[in-house]
Amino acid sequence: MEKVQSLCRIVCTCAALFIFAVAQTGTATGVVTDAETAEPLVGANVILLETQWGAATDLRGEFSITGLQTGTYVLEASMIGYESVRQNVFIEHNDTSTIDFQLTVTVLSQPDVVVSAERLIEKTSVSAQSMDRPKLLKVHGVLEDPVRSVLAMPGFSSGGEFATWLCVRGGSPNENLWLLDWVPVYWPYHFGGMKSVFNTEMIEHLELYSGGFPPKYGDKLSSVINITSREGSHERTQGKGLVSLINALALVEGPLTPRGSYIVSVRRSYYDLVLGAEPNTTIPSFYDMQTRLSYELAQEHDLYFSTLISGENARVEFEDPAPGQPGSIEDYYFVTSSSAEWNWLVTPKLYSMCAIIFQSANLQMEMNQWWLHTRVYEPGIREDLTWEMTHTHTLKTGFELRAPIVDWESFIPLNAADVGTWADTTLQGSRRAIKDDLYLGGMYVQDSWDITPRLSTNFGVRYDNNSLTKRASISPRASFRFDVDVVTALRAAHGYYYQIQEIHEMAENSNLDAKLARHYILGFERMVTPDVRSWIEVYYKDYEQLPTVDTNGHYTNEGYGYARGIEFFVQKKGEPLSGWVSYSLSWAQRKEYLDDSVNWFDYDQRHIVSATIDYSFADSWYLGLQWRFATGKPYTPIILGIRDTLGNWRPVNGEKNSERLSDFHRLDVSLNKEFSWLGMKPVVFIKLLNAYNRKNLIGYTYSFGADGTPIPEPYYGISIIPAIGFSVEF
Repeated sequence: MEKVQSLCRIVCTCAALFIFAVAQTGTATGVVTDAETAEPLVGANVILLETQWGAATDLRGEFSITGLQTGTYVLEASMIGYESVRQNVFIEHNDTSTIDFQLTVTVLSQPDVVVSAERLIEKTSVSAQSMDRPKLLKVHGVLEDPVRSVLAMPGFSSGGEFATWLCVRGGSPNENLWLLDWVPVYWPYHFGGMKSVFNTEMIEHLELYSGGFPPKYGDKLSSVINITSREGSHERTQGKGLVSLINALALVEGPLTPRGSYIVSVRRSYYDLVLGAEPNTTIPSFYDMQTRLSYELAQEHDLYFSTLISGENARVEFEDPAPGQPGSIEDYYFVTSSSAEWNWLVTPKLYSMCAIIFQSANLQMEMNQWWLHTRVYEPGIREDLTWEMTHTHTLKTGFELRAPIVDWESFIPLNAADVGTWADTTLQGSRRAIKDDLYLGGMYVQDSWDITPRLSTNFGVRYDNNSLTKRASISPRASFRFDVDVVTALRAAHGYYYQIQEIHEMAENSNLDAKLARHYILGFERMVTPDVRSWIEVYYKDYEQLPTVDTNGHYTNEGYGYARGIEFFVQKKGEPLSGWVSYSLSWAQRKEYLDDSVNWFDYDQRHIVSATIDYSFADSWYLGLQWRFATGKPYTPIILGIRDTLGNWRPVNGEKNSERLSDFHRLDVSLNKEFSWLGMKPVVFIKLLNAYNRKNLIGYTYSFGADGTPIPEPYYGISIIPAIGFSVEF
């Protein structure tokens, strides 16, 4: 308690000193607009060249820089795609000087130059990263998957060598919130996780939170991946075609009306078309389609219509199945996510975003007489309201309401191991997992406040409830940032995060409370040079009310666990060389069974190192390198085999997650060459997956000796895979 009181006294004293200092200084304010259209420019940077202090313009194109000592300064306004403008300004204490800027669009003399800028994220964001499409196109890896870029960030690991399941800071894959244009995407993968459903060509920007995310995000414990689709071209009809390692892509975009635009992309894998059906071999296929329509009703009103359609099919036929074994296995799913979004600038200081969303999913699994059909339908609505009270004070509030309907049907023959043959008697049923009137609702309020020029905060609270348990979850959250100087900052965050239990767990026990995780984060950030950024973060995350399974197979809320670690990150921007290096050191343990002790979590990995390097050289050549190292995940060994009454071996497990796989490391290389031909932009690329042919251990299969001694047989991941492909823009 004394430490807390001392800390409060220090913070209050610092705040008082800053407030006093500001009172003796002046302020520079103004508006940045487009010189031709007079439209305000949002996100433009205004910098005091002598001090490196500055600000970004808000929704009205306005900026404010406070705490300036008396004197003459040079202000520079800049924005990607515009020519920079400088003006002199004299600042007096206790006075406000107004300086307006009109920026002119840059005319590029070289047609192959791509102009881009990374999107600004909230100033007080902790454990946050942001990437825009040009950057994603460089680092999305051999499989052209934007999630591969996410895996290179500190705190993010995958569920397997060839999988994009994200495990964040000791969490499981189902603890991550995936948003596409504000629509939750519950299964964002193809091929069981090998590739995501997201198309890099359709992304405007991607935001990542590996912890400490603000109250506007709910019902997840670990992370947020927020993806915004880009608008189609308003100038002309254009497109792109691509053929790569596992799929082909076609994209078309252009103006829809003088005030609207469209963009449509379609992808499909082609292995099943090339190889055809082979006995005893699974050849899965996937497809997806993404669209986005935009229309400006008026200067203050914009409409967006977005759709993602995703499907997959996998079938294997066995040439000579044994008696009682299936002759074929088929797995099929079809998922849609749609939204209609209305953005309204109510007043110059009040902004509304309202979205009506709808999702559906259909999963079918069939194996001879056995089958399982699952269907999900979920309509919903979301409203977010932003009120910029002052240049340094913004209030946000909003709500969301979803009404999922989930049901399944199954037809299950009696197990042949129990009766000796496949019997006509069946266990079958049609049931709803949860009641028809289920709803999930949440609301939040958060306040972003620059208390002084150096001290800023974001604090708020979130309320969640559902009609099944009728138990409310209240989640207070806060984050802080203190600028030690113009290149150094300290960051901190703390918050409560709840997540409703999984559907199959709620179906068995509808009284389960929501899972809880508490985040504690401290960070240090420094700009080493103008183009080199570095930061360190330490975190602790404790879990409560996790689902556990008792000896009778019933779910309870008695599980708990923790995750802790430290992360290092260094990033270089600019040309021709850019990239980043990250290192994570972490520990994660959980108790998941009532009759079990606390064990290492399935996704616990002690050390993870990632390096991403991009290099542009010669005439339109580009080289990309991605290297990753990770220590082995834990696994449960089989220590003995016992024969059952039918003479089959039944494995006996050892202590849960008491052994570890060997270390993993892999290098992926891509080399691109751009051309210009008949007004088009062809690109030829060569890629190497696992370039130095590392044999990474994935796991073990077991056979047994005559005395029941287990004989483990290791199986490995992919060997080196070369690939060549091409794309063309027209």
